[in-house]
This record gives sequence, structure tokens and C-alpha cells, in this order.
Amino acid sequence: MPRQPIPVNPSVLVWARRALGLTVEDTSIAADIPAELLRAFESESRPKAPTIGQLRRLAATYKRPFGALLLPSAPSIPPLPDDHRTFGGKAAKVGRGTVALIREAQRMQEIATELLEPQELTSILDRIPRFDAFRDGAFVAGRATREILGVKIQEQMGWEKRDALNAWRAKVQMQGVVVLMKALPEGKEIRGFSLYSPRKIPMIVINKTDRAEQARIFTIFHEYGHLALRRGGICAEQNDVRVEKWCNQFAAALLLPEEEVRRQTGWVDSTEVVARLADQYRVSRPAVAIRLIELGLADQTLYDKVEAEADKRKPSDNDREPRIPQTVRRLAEVGIGYGKIVLDALQNESITTATASNYLDLRIGNLEDFREKVAGTFHRYGT
Repeated sequence: MPRQPIPVNPSVLVWARRALGLTVEDTSIAADIPAELLRAFESESRPKAPTIGQLRRLAATYKRPFGALLLPSAPSIPPLPDDHRTFGGKAAKVGRGTVALIREAQRMQEIATELLEPQELTSILDRIPRFDAFRDGAFVAGRATREILGVKIQEQMGWEKRDALNAWRAKVQMQGVVVLMKALPEGKEIRGFSLYSPRKIPMIVINKTDRAEQARIFTIFHEYGHLALRRGGICAEQNDVRVEKWCNQFAAALLLPEEEVRRQTGWVDSTEVVARLADQYRVSRPAVAIRLIELGLADQTLYDKVEAEADKRKPSDNDREPRIPQTVRRLAEVGIGYGKIVLDALQNESITTATASNYLDLRIGNLEDFREKVAGTFHRYGT
């Protein structure tokens, strides 16, 4: 019996592909469908209808429910977040690989938002404090946000050095913010980005290839600063743009309370002191330098020296990511925030097991193990 073709609107297939930043060639490889055939599916003049099997493979590739490809017309593609990066006084350009990753994150944001009840989304958005970079001081905002997160300095200093990232990330996700960890294609030129909309779940994406876990912690709270300002963005580490400077100061103030820093040290011009404070508070060395400069305990040359030393440090073989189980790897990438939203929808029978597997990019047989790891993380860092 011949395979029955399924009539679809070609513009919907184009929308689903472009929403993830994929080319026809990318899709051809991922869905195992010839590129010329994909172009025929997307042709407005002489479209060719895909079979149900081909359409299911496309839905899986585009991370969409099967029914989404049967829509009568294509929805709009959300805009990219504002790019706050400048290099040599010129605005940065976002590379194709980064666009694809942003589109993937936006799709995950859509999924998480669709799975939440409206009152749940409202509650999450209300828990994020609201500030204005032109009216509110970053130091005061950082201190206030730390109190909302409920992290005492003794708790922070008590974390194992390599566990601080997990702890801070969990605290933020328990507020309802989704924090993804992805390999950003442009490396140091993009430390992270944030997605904010008054009608969608707030999201932070950090670079898992960053040179140190403490640097990722700083990026989380830099991006949280953007969410608190109610504007997402694509960010580098050092930038003179007002909003970027505000978010840097916000993150440093949150991670390094003023009274603690002043109690620990006076004027600092040595990177050895910076390293000691970074280890003590489980934060990055640039974050310490920024905070010391802000408090009048150092000048800009200290930050320059810290950055120069960081550039000399090369990743060792021990820094390479080892082979780890699929559930551990996926939990590290999607986080407990996104993971719990999908698993709760599965438990409430809002989605099927196959859909949950697709949304989490996990084999069905690994879903229960993933659920146990998510629950264990909430229990470990919950208050």
C-alpha cells in the first residue's frame, strides 16, 4: 500500500525550520530526508506533500508537536534578543551558530510557557524583582535580590568549590527562571544571553565552555540583572554600555556583599589577594576585581591584570568534559527548571511520554532516572 502524503502549508515548514535557525542541509542530515525533497516540501509554487513518516521526522527535528506542522498558516518568529556587545566601539554581529542556539532556546521557552498554567507564569514573573538602570543603584538592587534568593554568606562559603555553580543555579531556578547551559559557538565573545517577555517564562543561557565554573556563576547573575530590568540581551563579559555595566555591578554586589568584602581586605593591588577572595566566596576572579573597584578598594589596573592572567591559563586535559550518562548530561544542559516543567506536565497527563522524551531529548527509558535526579537536586538545594 503506497504511503499516503499529508497536505501541509509550505510556509509552516519554512517557519518551523527557520525558528531553530536550521538550513535545508542541516535538516536533511537530522531528519534523513534528501535536501531536494525538503525544498519541494517548502515550495510555494509547486509543493510536494510529505508522508506521515517524513512529517514525524521533521516534527522531531524541529522540536515541535506533530500537529504544529499541520497549522493552516505560519506563526511569527520571535525577534532575537538585543545584542549589547561592542568590539572596538562597533556593534557585534551574531553568528549563524549562535542564532541557531538562540532559536532553540526560544523554542524551549515556548514549550515551557505552553506547559504552565497562566497563574503559574504570573507567579514566576512576579517573583523577579523589577529595577530601572537609570533610577535604581546596582549595589542596592544586588543586595535586595540576594535577600530574595535567601542565600546567607555562611551557606555560600560552605559550598564545595565545584558545587557552587550547581547551588547558585538551583537557587535561581527555584524562583521559576529556566537556566540552560549550552556550548555557545562564539566562545568568549558571548558569555551568555537572556530571554524576557511579559508573556513567557524568563530564561537564562550560559556558556558551558566558559573557562571556569565561577565565571558561569557571574554570567547567571549578570543575565538575571537583565531579567530584573525587564529586557533580555546577548552579552560579553566587559562592556561600557550602561546597561551592561549595571548588570555587572548588580552581579558583583549580589555575589560579594559589601560588608563582607570590607571586613576581609583593604586596598588591593595583588592578583594573589583576588584569587584568595575568589576561592573563599566561590566566585570568579573578574567578579572580585569588579567589586573591589566599585568599593574603592582597587583601581582598573587590577582588573586588567586579572584578565591578563586568565588569558595565559590554558584548559588542561582535566578540563575536558568526560563521557557521562545521558540523564546527567541532559540535566546539566536543561536544568531542573525546564526539566520539572516537562515532567510535571507528563505526570498531569498534559503531554504523552513520547512528547516528554522529545522535549527533553531523552530516551523514554531514561525519563524515570531523569525524574529522580531532578527531585534529588531540588531536595539538596531547597530551603
